[in-house]
Amino acid sequence: VYNINLNSKGSWTVAPIPKEEVVPLVLEKESEIKQIIFLKREVSQVKKEIDIVEERLLKEKEAISKLSEFMKDQSTLQQRTNIRLEKAQAGFIEAEKILSKNKKEARILAKQLALSERVTDMGNLVSLSRKTIDRENRWLDSMFESSTPFASFDFDSEVEKAKKIIELKNKINKLKASAAPSIVTEEGRL
Repeated sequence: VYNINLNSKGSWTVAPIPKEEVVPLVLEKESEIKQIIFLKREVSQVKKEIDIVEERLLKEKEAISKLSEFMKDQSTLQQRTNIRLEKAQAGFIEAEKILSKNKKEARILAKQLALSERVTDMGNLVSLSRKTIDRENRWLDSMFESSTPFASFDFDSEVEKAKKIIELKNKINKLKASAAPSIVTEEGRL
């Protein structure tokens, strides 16, 4: 251990005080010491609470003074309100611009989709398929709504006829596809 006051080094140990050297405390002194320690703790806690309350009080006084300044100076309050309103309006205008831009993009994409349906083979097939489905739905609706003698139309026989027609068309397409290519000779085609 280094003693700063004496500028010397040394060592120390902790040992219990021998019983002969212990000064017996009177019961009254012991309770008085305990009470003093208890009161010091309590004072310390009260001081901490006072510090916390004073700090909170300072913050609230600052907030009240700022608020009272705003209340006194209505022009500043009005200016801040106008600034916030302008910001909100600018945000609204920006959102409207983005919305109109997205609508334009959607229209352009819809036009491109319609064009691709007309130009590409697959698109043309899809477009024709949609038109066919729409036409058939309109025909069926008109058939069910009409009260003409066609209302007793025999769907089963018509379905069978349609199946036979489709089957015949498929056979024709297969025959066309499997037809032997023409043979070219020196005299010409056979």
